[in-house]
Amino acid sequence: MNEESDFTNTFYEESEFLLSEIESSILDLESSPDDREVINSLFRAVHTLKGNSGMFGFDAVADIGHFMENVIGRIRDNTLNATTEITDVFLSVLDIIKNFFEKKDVSQEKLKEIKEQLNTFLDNAESPAEGNTENTLNGRYKITFKPMKRIFKLGLDPGLNIEELIELGDCKVNCNFEKVPVLESINPEDSYLSWEIELETKSEENEIREVFLFVEEESEVSVSKIQIKEKQISHDRKLKNETEAVSLNKVAGYLGKQDTNVTISTKKLDNMVNLIGELVMRQARLSQEVSFLYKSRVKEMVLEMEESVEELRAGILDLRMTPIGIKFGSFRRLVRDLSGSLGKKLELFTFGEDTELDKSLIEKMWDPLVHLIRNSIDHGIESPEDRVASGKKESGRIVVSARTKESRVEISISDDGKGIDSDAIYNKALRKGLLPADKVLTKSEILNLIFLPGFSTSETISDISGRGVGMDAVKKKVEEVNGEVSIDTVAKEGTTITISLPLTLAIVDVLMVEAGNLPFVIPLALIEECFELSEYKVKGTRDRHILLVRGDNIPYFRLRDIFELESFENENEEQVIVVEHGSHKVGIVVDKLVRSQQAVIKSMRKWYKRNDGISGATVLGDGSLAYVLDILQVVRLGLEAEKVLPFNM
Repeated sequence: MNEESDFTNTFYEESEFLLSEIESSILDLESSPDDREVINSLFRAVHTLKGNSGMFGFDAVADIGHFMENVIGRIRDNTLNATTEITDVFLSVLDIIKNFFEKKDVSQEKLKEIKEQLNTFLDNAESPAEGNTENTLNGRYKITFKPMKRIFKLGLDPGLNIEELIELGDCKVNCNFEKVPVLESINPEDSYLSWEIELETKSEENEIREVFLFVEEESEVSVSKIQIKEKQISHDRKLKNETEAVSLNKVAGYLGKQDTNVTISTKKLDNMVNLIGELVMRQARLSQEVSFLYKSRVKEMVLEMEESVEELRAGILDLRMTPIGIKFGSFRRLVRDLSGSLGKKLELFTFGEDTELDKSLIEKMWDPLVHLIRNSIDHGIESPEDRVASGKKESGRIVVSARTKESRVEISISDDGKGIDSDAIYNKALRKGLLPADKVLTKSEILNLIFLPGFSTSETISDISGRGVGMDAVKKKVEEVNGEVSIDTVAKEGTTITISLPLTLAIVDVLMVEAGNLPFVIPLALIEECFELSEYKVKGTRDRHILLVRGDNIPYFRLRDIFELESFENENEEQVIVVEHGSHKVGIVVDKLVRSQQAVIKSMRKWYKRNDGISGATVLGDGSLAYVLDILQVVRLGLEAEKVLPFNM
């Protein structure tokens, strides 16, 4: 990756963050139109997005952002009220900007229409009152800007930074030509100029610093506040050459705090994880090579190195962890739009926003979570009239929550709607021939029928849901990342769907086992317990393989039977691995337990389209491969082979 594309990627990442901030602020403005902090936050974010977009060639985004900024400025000056009509247009502007960044076509007619709507708001605004304190330019700053020498090579224009400063207030600009060489020595791709600027503005210092967001790394930038009496306050600080990809204060600027945060691109993190993965595998191989030594300084050094590698691994994986609340904010827009289109009144509540999850997992779970929320609103929440008639509040309630439970994260979506009719599901399954008429199912098994392909209890097709697709795709997406999904519902009270996910997919703790002389690994997070088969096996059960463990009957099957592997001579030494799915336990019998270790999981789906029961592979210490078991599929295959189905898989 060259440096120019590195800057561009950083721009896209920052724009994604800004768009999320803008959307959240618009929704906050709709519910709290007089909140000065919300208005200022929205203005700052739009101004920054506008400036950055112009710098990177998104002129249309900068243009429409300028119109939007003017309207927010009038709201900030108390000459225009923040109405629902305005926030509706703001959200439309946001959608257009997203389309520009996604390189989708945006019609010029639509662009013109939006600009005219924004101009109409400005035309209807009051004239600023004399002496309006909100309009007073009461902050004076001295700014020095010496761009990095190679700024033009990166496709950046320092003149745009000066233009942004001019937009912030009354500006006096002096250009310094002292460093410009004689004509024959000038390199047209190098920058030689510097600027001294005096700015009187109502903007905060953070807003001024954001003007230099993408050029401050190697540039010299100083911003110092001056008292009105021309006494300089000691706020000078130079932004020296930093190695970070992004300023430590940029996120703090958006949030109005003085925290320090560093943004690292996902691609760079993925590369780091791959490198640490290679290091983990080589460390495991080295440990295996010296394990036969009884006493050796080399062995001690290897053990010390192993501890350091583990600390490094934990540190890098921690960088991938992201608060899930970043995505929760987007659900507000979804609920708002659906409530309007369906004629329902809705309230969204979110909890556990600080719960951290691997960023890649958050991205993979976005579509399933959106579908579940859509289902809750469309099928779960009743109309306002029906809710009032049944003694409920007119507004429906959607709750999205997240929490860490042991080594996993649970995300739940709940509603206080009519619940799921299990009888309707059972009868529909009978009519479709999905189960025999004499089949008796528990409530949990009936609810899990929802996840069968093409199954839907909806009698009508809508744009929101009810097309017979979706819930099976949700389950498939969740299972692809070693997750689980479960349903709990109470008639007339509501439904909760819970997704359980591993914290990360990059490097996981696994148990290595053997079956049929082949090595397999199972993520430790999925294992309840292990013991010898002979200790708990129930005899005389004919075709049924049952374990009696502390009063519980647990079905089991042999892994080598599933994959048709070689037989095992010492069956008395077989080991059972108990895994849990929902409220049920199942035993997987293997030939032997080898050891627990860390593993870098590599997907096999790219090379093998049909690999039932295997989700990937990992390289062992000796360089050989071990297969990673897809526990959900293995259990399903095993129970089907045993003709024992204690619950729907």
